[in-house]
Amino acid sequence: MNTIFSTADVHPRDRFEYWHSVACKTIVPHDSEPSDRLSFCAKLSKARIGDIDLVSFENSPMRVRHTERHVRSSNPDELLLCLLKAESLMVEQGGREALVRMGEIVLLDPARPYQADFQSNSKLLVFKVPRNLLVARTALISGLTALPIRPTPGAAGLISDILAALPRHAAELDSDTHAIVQSHILDLMGIALAQVSNHRHVSHTRWLGLARIKGEITARLADPALNAARVADAANVSIRHANSLLAQEGTSLTRLIKDMRLARIKAALTDRSMDSISIKEIASGWGFSDMTHFGRMFKRKFGSTPRDCRKARP
Repeated sequence: MNTIFSTADVHPRDRFEYWHSVACKTIVPHDSEPSDRLSFCAKLSKARIGDIDLVSFENSPMRVRHTERHVRSSNPDELLLCLLKAESLMVEQGGREALVRMGEIVLLDPARPYQADFQSNSKLLVFKVPRNLLVARTALISGLTALPIRPTPGAAGLISDILAALPRHAAELDSDTHAIVQSHILDLMGIALAQVSNHRHVSHTRWLGLARIKGEITARLADPALNAARVADAANVSIRHANSLLAQEGTSLTRLIKDMRLARIKAALTDRSMDSISIKEIASGWGFSDMTHFGRMFKRKFGSTPRDCRKARP
């Protein structure tokens, strides 16, 4: 992650005000008050995976208030999924108050007021997630905020560990893998939120259906005969039901198969270790037999021909 601010570079009398202005722009508008202005220390780092912003910040004790005034200037299309990496945090939203401990995850909605109290030096990792992509994977968001997800053995603990590791790897991920990684991150978040949802069965069933469909596509992606009917049959669902689930992510069986294949091909074209393999061989390996049709789809998806894509790599 790239460090975009540290109080170590600022005079003590200006540290908090400087940090507050940066934090409002980077995370969400808010009012805050430190326990001690003169000794206040903070560091803020940022990375991006696809459409998801990762913001890591370390700070001295302080109180944060996101009010109705701040709601009006916030992005209504974002949700904040927060993973506490050190110490503890008190949060309140929607009439619910919770103590969040190290390793726990909590959801906050910037479209509604909330407050948070950092009671000691803490480290928080915030995922700024497109609302529509997360809502498609879970139940009603209004019933899930300020409910800590405990990293118990099993799914919740695994998810906490994976999300915590992302900052170490985000900078090394090439742009062609971002869409794939983003999809997996969102699926994991959907599982995590299902752990605390009052509608867990509905959310979990939806997620399992999507995971099964995507898994069947991935396993058969190189098969030239793969189509919507074969995926639905392998996943033991109807085409209509599969498309209904995928519609919540803005796609369909046919489109997802095509997009996943094109993403694999683009990754291969930008990989220098694949230079000895022709574009036709790469495309054929991912199920394309008609090179003219493939070339048109590739250019429509990425804005350049496969040949130009290979030439333009760094």
